[in-house]
Amino acid sequence: MQDQTNSIFETAEVDTSSIAQLQSTSRWSFFIGIIYIILAALMVVLTVVIYANLDQVVNVLSSASGVSNEALEFLTANGKWVFLLMMLIVGFVLIINAIYLIRFRTSVRNFQLTNEEKQITFAFEHLTKYLMITTILSVISIALSVVAAVVYAIV
Repeated sequence: MQDQTNSIFETAEVDTSSIAQLQSTSRWSFFIGIIYIILAALMVVLTVVIYANLDQVVNVLSSASGVSNEALEFLTANGKWVFLLMMLIVGFVLIINAIYLIRFRTSVRNFQLTNEEKQITFAFEHLTKYLMITTILSVISIALSVVAAVVYAIV
């Protein structure tokens, strides 16, 4: 009697180039995940440095460009916390995306080692979550850009 634990790649006709593409995609996702982690770490360091020296940064901004006094007062008062919150959110999103990409790579590698179909399912679940987050953030970014352009045109 034949063993019933055949992989989908053993039972379906999947050519070797498809498997090679999956492996290449998983390697690239791992690389991009590592880049995201490095960028998040750099953002944390830069956020701490800028936050610690925000008064000096505001002085440079005020002398270098025509930033209004109201904007400068906002930056020195509540702007510090808004800046800190926004940078933490961006860093958090980078880390979450990195985790999903690295998990994709790990699941593909586990699939290659064990031939368990659930590993390839996990891989595509992680990739789907990464793509969902990226798409949602892209739509939000486009919407904010349009709003900013409209506000700039009105003012």
